[in-house]
Amino acid sequence: MRALVLPLLLGLCACQPAEKVEPEFRDDTHVVLKRSGCLGLCVPYEVHIGPGGNVAFVGRDRTGKHSERNEEGDVVRAYGLAYPHRRAMFDLIFSQAFSQLESVYSAGVTDGQTTTITITDRHGSRSVSRNVAACLRDSEEPGALPAVATPGKPARWVPDVFCETVELIDTASCAAYWSNELLPIGDPMDPRSSVPERCRTADAAAPGAR
Repeated sequence: MRALVLPLLLGLCACQPAEKVEPEFRDDTHVVLKRSGCLGLCVPYEVHIGPGGNVAFVGRDRTGKHSERNEEGDVVRAYGLAYPHRRAMFDLIFSQAFSQLESVYSAGVTDGQTTTITITDRHGSRSVSRNVAACLRDSEEPGALPAVATPGKPARWVPDVFCETVELIDTASCAAYWSNELLPIGDPMDPRSSVPERCRTADAAAPGAR
């Protein structure tokens, strides 16, 4: 899956006009959101965001008949991330709260979905992953589990900045909608039947689609 993404992002960079970017955007930055599968209905997929806001969504088609399924069984979509979404994402990933995140938050459950954000720039690469452990804002929800304790420390909840960043990337990149297409639809009233206009393929192909 990952091998498809770099050529795709490079191709987008070559064919799209350069966009004026504010210095704090640090436009050498690549952001990757990766979600694993799980024993339930978790959909594995990746979202790659490269320089200039070029986005590639890659997910495994589990319907077996998606109209955009490639020979490897993946659905690949690419478009330009809108400026306001890029700005909001950079504000989060370069915030002090994000810099203080630990590398791994795990509730110790082996069959849950793992979500990982990897940020790569001129200073190197850093990843933060969460497996089942709940963010602080969701700690009162039934069944919420904290991350298991590390030696000498109590169990802890995942700081909210992680969940906020994942939600922003999922929504801004349309992954929250496109990933649902990769599972069979059993209910005709399923919200997947009504994809938001900005996430439709024809609209998403345009640079700066919103």
